[in-house]
Amino acid sequence: MHQGSGLGAKGTKLSESLTAIICAIRFQYDKDFSLEDFYNLNFNLTEISKNFEINLDLQETIEFSQNEVGWLESSIFVANKIYGYLGQGNFKFLRCDFINHLMQKCFNNCNSKNNEFGKIEKWCPADIWIHDASIDISFLTKYSSFKDLNEQLIQLFRNKKLIGVSLKKVNHNVQIKEYNDGKSYLQKKTSIKYSKYILKMNTLDFYLCYEDSNRNNIKIQGRDFAGANPDKIKKDIEMGKVPRVGDFKFEIKGELANHGKIQDTLFNRILSNNGHDTIIWPKWEECDPFSESSPKITNEIFELLFKYKAQGFSYTTESKNIIANQTNQYRFSKLCSLRALDFIEKKGRDEIDTILQIIHNYASSQSELSAPFLKVSNLLI
Repeated sequence: MHQGSGLGAKGTKLSESLTAIICAIRFQYDKDFSLEDFYNLNFNLTEISKNFEINLDLQETIEFSQNEVGWLESSIFVANKIYGYLGQGNFKFLRCDFINHLMQKCFNNCNSKNNEFGKIEKWCPADIWIHDASIDISFLTKYSSFKDLNEQLIQLFRNKKLIGVSLKKVNHNVQIKEYNDGKSYLQKKTSIKYSKYILKMNTLDFYLCYEDSNRNNIKIQGRDFAGANPDKIKKDIEMGKVPRVGDFKFEIKGELANHGKIQDTLFNRILSNNGHDTIIWPKWEECDPFSESSPKITNEIFELLFKYKAQGFSYTTESKNIIANQTNQYRFSKLCSLRALDFIEKKGRDEIDTILQIIHNYASSQSELSAPFLKVSNLLI
């Protein structure tokens, strides 16, 4: 998805639908076109509509392209790149209920037993699909394991019959890359090299910094994403859900976009599934500055900030008092961050690299059980 786009859920759907339309238009011509060229093209959208399918109102999507010219130009860059990758063919560009429901059913069939993935996006992050309209793909729903399903998807991918495409907002430096195509899997060799951490006293978060095989400098941020939002708590109660306060997650931070979140409990499950020990996460309520456990929590945060030489920290009574009087969210997020950092830093360098590789692969949808997809982005990880 266009994560970090700032468009919101509806805007994201519109931008993805726009890309599907622009791709269909691009495949009517034998050369790339620019934004300026696009305004001078003479095409019949009604005729071209047989080559795309979206589940949003077409006029609303057209109006979006007129109001968000930056996204229109991004879609043109993407379409040109995809045409260069595929060449001519009998392709239909899909962002519609048909493909969404089919892939969701495939995912549910395979994920229901062992729950390998928290969300479908970690199996396949496709925002639009390119489908050779001559091929029936309904047979994909008969598989009950990711291994068997992915084998079929890899064959379709290699033969350019069905390709999921992950989109980001791009400029003229757009790149395209195949992932999980069966040729190799990143987790089979450790290409991640841990470099440092970033820890500050006065923020909710911390960062684990590493370098990938392409020598890109990448960071994993860990922080609380929820706090105790009164409106969300009220909505959860109204829907019969147990209100969730405190939601610590890890997120890969890229140059132009973020690349997926992993919740604390899921982080532990991934570690355990790969033979590693896990982190004991604090509970929201025990981090309350007015709870009975408050002095113990304050002291743990204080000592770990000292141990890892947090920026802005001093080993003084004043610093301890500041921690003691911080908000519940700060204390929860900071303690989660510190326990995660302590967990990582106690490992040997090879094990740290392996753990970061596992998390990197999962967050970027490149685990051994992830489906093949094409990524179009300025930053490829």
